[in-house]
Amino acid sequence: MTNRESISEAAMEVVGLSALSTARMSAVVLAATFLTVSGLSSSSAFAQSSDSAAGETKAAISDVIDEADKSETDKADELITNRMLRAQTGSLSKWSLSTSFSYQGGTLDGPFKATRPNITGAAGTEAVSFLAGSLGVRYRISAVDSATLGIGLRMLTPFQSTTFEDARNNFDFTNPGLSYTRLSRLGPIQSVSRVGTTVYTTAWDRNIGRVTTLGASQTLLAEIGQATGLQAGVLLAVDASFHDKRDEIVEVRRGVFDRAATQQSDYGFGVYPFLEYVINDRFNLRTISGVWVYEHARDEENPFVFSRNSVYQSVGLGISVTRDVFLYPNLQFIPQDISWDRTNVGVTATVNL
Repeated sequence: MTNRESISEAAMEVVGLSALSTARMSAVVLAATFLTVSGLSSSSAFAQSSDSAAGETKAAISDVIDEADKSETDKADELITNRMLRAQTGSLSKWSLSTSFSYQGGTLDGPFKATRPNITGAAGTEAVSFLAGSLGVRYRISAVDSATLGIGLRMLTPFQSTTFEDARNNFDFTNPGLSYTRLSRLGPIQSVSRVGTTVYTTAWDRNIGRVTTLGASQTLLAEIGQATGLQAGVLLAVDASFHDKRDEIVEVRRGVFDRAATQQSDYGFGVYPFLEYVINDRFNLRTISGVWVYEHARDEENPFVFSRNSVYQSVGLGISVTRDVFLYPNLQFIPQDISWDRTNVGVTATVNL
């Protein structure tokens, strides 16, 4: 999975305001209606004490407001029915913890190898396996808008460290970020918009001079036919990166040195079509393809000249443990060059608390 896809699918989040006022106005109207009915009823033959009436009225208003709040909260799941997107966009609670865990491993002929080939040729991609976890504090601004502040921890080549010193040296705090997400629906089309920024702290990113990235993405998804279980969509992503090195000589691979700028992309965009098949309430099959992924090399003087990454395909099995827990073991490969030693393996887990 490329850096751009991982930014687009897991951390960045976008734009907008919600329909809070509608839900609250409904609550007021319902409450007023209830009070009117209560008043008419109280003038009937069954007179009650003032204390009892006040208690019942208070309980009634509370029930109406609770129902309105519940309706507002449930709106997110009415807009987004895709299980992976639900988990990735977070819990329905006002405050929550968004966590993710991943193992980006080697290849099919060695899933636990230290090397993870850069099969797409994306700039600035570290060709090693790693085990990572992230923790984000998420605030639900409204039923459809949320903001997340997070940071992660990763361990490089986790199955090759033979001593405590090796393990300690392979740990990195990973790239804190702030993101914003908006959910919406355009007729039958589910929409998740994201925007955010990442500050780079890992040894690899700082080695090649990467400082920060601004990114935005738009995911659109719709069901194909009725009761077919098929869903099709597209992920659109753009990003811009900023660097503090250019001509400095750095180690770009083990024992290989070059100018920092050879590993840098300053901006780019990608189009990732995907298809899902829902097997049942627990499992779904998913495939996504990086078909049109372009980067502008920092060394390229013409701002309109882009290099195209190799087209890649990812296939995986989605496992919906609960609404807020989603597992996704997957494979990534180049369709024109399928081989055991060029097919990367990985697994991610999204857990919202």
